[in-house]
Amino acid sequence: MALGNAKSLWEAALVLLRQHDALATRTPRDDPWSPEYDRWRIMSTEARMRFRQDHPLLTDDQRNFISVATAHGSDDVACYALGWAVDIEAWPHFSYSWESTLQLVAGRHRLTEGEPFPVTDVDLELLHGATPLPRPAAKRSPRRGELPHIRLYERPQGIDIEAIFDFNFKHGLWAALSELDWLGSEHPNVDLDEFDIPATNSVFPVVVRDPARQFSKIVKALPELVSKRAVFVLPELSVTPEIVDRLRSYLDENHPYEDWLVVAGSYHTQTTGVQKNVSCALVPGWPDVMQHSKLVRFTNELSRSAPSAEGIEEGHQLVVYCADPFRFSILICKDLLDPDIARHVAFVGVNVLGVPSMSEKTHDFEARVHAFVTDTQGFAVVANGPLEWRGVVVDPCAVFGRPLENERVTSRSPGVSRPARPVAHLVSSSGSSGNSVDLG
Repeated sequence: MALGNAKSLWEAALVLLRQHDALATRTPRDDPWSPEYDRWRIMSTEARMRFRQDHPLLTDDQRNFISVATAHGSDDVACYALGWAVDIEAWPHFSYSWESTLQLVAGRHRLTEGEPFPVTDVDLELLHGATPLPRPAAKRSPRRGELPHIRLYERPQGIDIEAIFDFNFKHGLWAALSELDWLGSEHPNVDLDEFDIPATNSVFPVVVRDPARQFSKIVKALPELVSKRAVFVLPELSVTPEIVDRLRSYLDENHPYEDWLVVAGSYHTQTTGVQKNVSCALVPGWPDVMQHSKLVRFTNELSRSAPSAEGIEEGHQLVVYCADPFRFSILICKDLLDPDIARHVAFVGVNVLGVPSMSEKTHDFEARVHAFVTDTQGFAVVANGPLEWRGVVVDPCAVFGRPLENERVTSRSPGVSRPARPVAHLVSSSGSSGNSVDLG
């Protein structure tokens, strides 16, 4: 079989897939009662050992084996079986090999329709021996032209967004996410009176009234995370651009060597006449900032009160920050509640998700987070604020998604009484412990 210029097992898997598709209109897996299915199953199992290695490169022995086993590419079942075997054994190398073949622009790559891209599994060793959630039987099965860790890109139906893969933060993200210790949410505001909210139908901008005090509350919980690897999320609209700049400086000056991923809430901003809701993620000591522009604005047009909507222009990019095997994205509030976006985030392989939110109703987040965690075996943190909404406690105020068996994915507000003081919640990634920090 002519593997051409294929140098890696990633490229070999793609060639095998394309050769199979050129020869057959269906995969051997389509009919579990057929002789082709049995042959595929046996052949893929027996071939796996030949591709079990600790480097991504295709060897001469592997190249010769593929050529002989596939009858020089004329056996469609063998092509599919060997592609499957390569995928099962070599997928941890796929992301590295894929990145090396891309023509990156400023460290980024935009997926195009029908483009093959790799997905990863989270290294479950970071769970410190915990048992992962079982994946559902309905989990997306590879289609024709795909393998378990190779997918063909499709833009989501019903919403205009594109997926951008960003490789600029992989070293900083890897340090924070490998052997993750803690997930955290911070809630510096008790009620809506702490915000300036325009009384107009187009709600913009929403701004915290006392930025200096807000910053002081935000940094108060950070010493609890010293010497721990953590993902820490603040609520939507709980910061300003100036607070984010101060927080960057604070982290760089006081905690430059901490392995943290801090999703610094979000803020309303206007740039060149465009109004946006922007969230930033920070890694201490890292020179750049990860950003996400809200994709789905808030509206209450179906309520009995006068209709109103968040006065922003909706974003059109889902940015996936890559740190093999981790893929991190930010969503803001209603982004996660949109079913098309929620499915797309899992489809492109995101397995670490930070979600700032500002909502009076948060129960829907629990179902979304549970579905995300079950499908991706990843982690998610939703941090909501303020703690009460027009005198009613918002419960839960945070949702922590962890791939743990029989583990609730919710961290509820303490008690049922009115929360008297701002608070931060910290939980271990394995679910073994947790604590709260008073921010008052």
